[in-house]
Amino acid sequence: MAHYAADLSAGKGMLWLKAPKPKEDGTLVSARRLTNHTDPVPERRFDLFSQVAYGHSADRFAAVDGRGDLYVFHLRANRFSLVYRANQEVTALTFCCGKENDLLVACADASIRIVKSDTGATVARLKSHRAPVTCLAPHPLERYAVSCGHDHTMLWDLEALRRVRNVGNKGCAQAAFLHSGN
Repeated sequence: MAHYAADLSAGKGMLWLKAPKPKEDGTLVSARRLTNHTDPVPERRFDLFSQVAYGHSADRFAAVDGRGDLYVFHLRANRFSLVYRANQEVTALTFCCGKENDLLVACADASIRIVKSDTGATVARLKSHRAPVTCLAPHPLERYAVSCGHDHTMLWDLEALRRVRNVGNKGCAQAAFLHSGN
């Protein structure tokens, strides 16, 4: 069985050289970024992904390593690319529902950034949280998103790029919209 390990160190490239055959556990490809060539323990030579988000069509996903480097993987196109460097820990990650190429990226400085997944350009930086955001949930049909942090749960208007209101008190770990949009 052919199994490929894509080296992310170059910042962009192919995921596999020819059509992969899944391993017994279903793995098609492993993505690794060599960070420490001299560490005697092989597992510590690579960065691990801390956050992963899947696109709505399931043909691509975004992943962030511990340094805040954001990679986008296009499975059908057999490509990956480093699109954004947050230069800090990323605490939550999701694709926006209304705009397929937009990612919501929550950083350790309690800000939420809207980043283009194809160019890496920062569209906006949203700040109202005082503590790191632990969960991001986009509205399935419209332009809204909700964010949860240790301080508050907030509703955001992603077109006006502003906080609409606080919708919850401290301590909310996760929130989501129903498929109906409620």
